[in-house]
Amino acid sequence: MQIKAITIEEIYQEILDGIRNRFPPNTWKLDENNEMAKRVTRYLVTNILNWNEEEIKQNWNNALIAKYRLRGVLKHKYENSPYAMINDLYPNRFKEWEFTKAPNKFWTKEKALQALKWTIEEKEKLTDNQLLQQYTMKWLKRHRLWTPVVRYWNGSPYAMINDLYPNRYVKHSFGGYINKP
Repeated sequence: MQIKAITIEEIYQEILDGIRNRFPPNTWKLDENNEMAKRVTRYLVTNILNWNEEEIKQNWNNALIAKYRLRGVLKHKYENSPYAMINDLYPNRFKEWEFTKAPNKFWTKEKALQALKWTIEEKEKLTDNQLLQQYTMKWLKRHRLWTPVVRYWNGSPYAMINDLYPNRYVKHSFGGYINKP
């Protein structure tokens, strides 16, 4: 009699189908280099959800991971960090601030300025003229920089950009500002 080995993906599918209640004991403790954790995460993202990068950024969170029965791997392998889990599968493909919800206690003033610089210079590749026309609170919200601008710059997009590029721009040069007396 030959015993057929079962893959971690098959076990995971059985959990999703209700055939099994959970992964075998010590599954994640025995998982060296997070190989099985990455495989079940990949299976969820590509086979079950069939998500592209934008869908991952919009929807990847604790609640989704729990719904799809991967709370144990999240806890034991990634210290309850959805970002760490997806970053392990897709190293350096995403920035923390690109997700709908940044990780808890993520934002600092320095990280916010780093995110703003990356968004302007690398992601959007904005010229000075484009920046002057587009940079508004609405733009910051769209690029998920709303929380830090409110927390560290009292809701002032100009104060934030002036911290990043000191004295490079004049406030009234931005298209989103109304010139008030």
